[in-house]
Amino acid sequence: MIASLFLAANFGLLVGVTLASFKISLNILGLLFLVFLFFWRKFKIILIFSIFLIFGFWRYNAYELKSSAVDLSKYNGYKVLLQGRVSEEIDPGGDYQKVTVSVSQVNGRTTSGLVLVSLNKYPEFKYGDILELSGNLAAPNNFSDFKYDRYLARYDIYSVMSWPQVVVQGYRPDFYASLLTFKFKVYQIINSALPEPEAGLANALLLGYKGTLDTVEKTAFSCCGLSHIVAISGSHLTLLSALAFDFLLFFGLSSRQAFRPAVIFLWFYTFLTGLQASALRAAFMGHLTLWGKQNGRQDGGGRLLIAAAAIMLLINPLLLRDDLGFQLSFLAMLALIYFCPLAEKIWGQGSLKSVIILTSAAQLLTWPISALNFGRFSLIAPLANLLIVWLFAWLLPALLLGAALSWIIPVLKILWFMPSYFMLKYVIYFGDWLSTWPRACFDLKISSRTLIIYYITLILVYFLLNKWVARRLS
Repeated sequence: MIASLFLAANFGLLVGVTLASFKISLNILGLLFLVFLFFWRKFKIILIFSIFLIFGFWRYNAYELKSSAVDLSKYNGYKVLLQGRVSEEIDPGGDYQKVTVSVSQVNGRTTSGLVLVSLNKYPEFKYGDILELSGNLAAPNNFSDFKYDRYLARYDIYSVMSWPQVVVQGYRPDFYASLLTFKFKVYQIINSALPEPEAGLANALLLGYKGTLDTVEKTAFSCCGLSHIVAISGSHLTLLSALAFDFLLFFGLSSRQAFRPAVIFLWFYTFLTGLQASALRAAFMGHLTLWGKQNGRQDGGGRLLIAAAAIMLLINPLLLRDDLGFQLSFLAMLALIYFCPLAEKIWGQGSLKSVIILTSAAQLLTWPISALNFGRFSLIAPLANLLIVWLFAWLLPALLLGAALSWIIPVLKILWFMPSYFMLKYVIYFGDWLSTWPRACFDLKISSRTLIIYYITLILVYFLLNKWVARRLS
């Protein structure tokens, strides 16, 4: 009963945030009252669901109201003198720097807020730098169909500044700065041991840097439906945390003893890679999964996924509507948890079949979001994922091992990274080759209405197939 109430609370929070995100009236509670009357025996569950639905609705609106009152945004449209601290890691890739500054003063007056600053590639700045910025403060401008203001709002950023005059006034490190120093050393080791574009891909895969991958490779991976492999995702963290847990079990630790170090590694790596939405979701879910293992509980993946989503949206409810990575990551996990087992019951199991089912199910659920936002559909994606994704069970551990051994014995770093180099070479070769195939990808723009109809149809088909399989197996 407690598990059912917990699920109802999490699901209610998700529904409430969804209604508020898309400006849907709470009149739906009138329908819930009718449900109360019809399912009176489940009164407690429906009551908990309704309470948390209202709470989720309130949480979104309260967060939006708090954001609209940010002091710094009141200066948008004016030339200002800002003082603040670099509060986020700066991606070392790309042709220029995007620097997030936590502002403490505007024109000598105490204020608060975040500003995203565009600066030249050099001189390079780092997390913890205290900067004085002189330039025009502006609200983010939307372009084409991309809502840039909403994209930045999910990070609590409502002001931007381009190419200001900059004076470094000092440096204030903290624990996270030490973590980033360690991360940058790993970045340097990879760059010194591997050539490009293999080094850029390795840094994207292992460290979460988005700008290190060559533009040509980004285009090729996008066409092949492989962009997800260069972002720290659920598959990365699930694989690495499982390896850490099994590694500890191999050395004789019990499940309970292995739990704490495995969780520490999980969250350490999540912080190291920048707390991306997909990584956070996987970290929450991975933590709950490891907890279930060490307590002898094998809770369903769907419950864990809903719990992870509820926790993330409780922290930042803007993720649901405005974070594409959040959407794609959860849809891919839904495919893994629900659609893959159903497909295996229909088609059967096997190593090759499992890979085909996994990649096809993930694309089945995620392509409408990509088409809505990017206007592109990859026809070659199932084949590309089939040829490449299987390799990551070997590539990620090889990169970790290569970095660790290179730290200990740097003179042999090229040798340590040799297995990784050939695997990276394989990924890049097939990504480039498949992207040149005729009609590998093409423009396909769909509307929000089409997207909704598609997902409703997909849910109905899933339930009908599930019932058909259940009858056939009974």
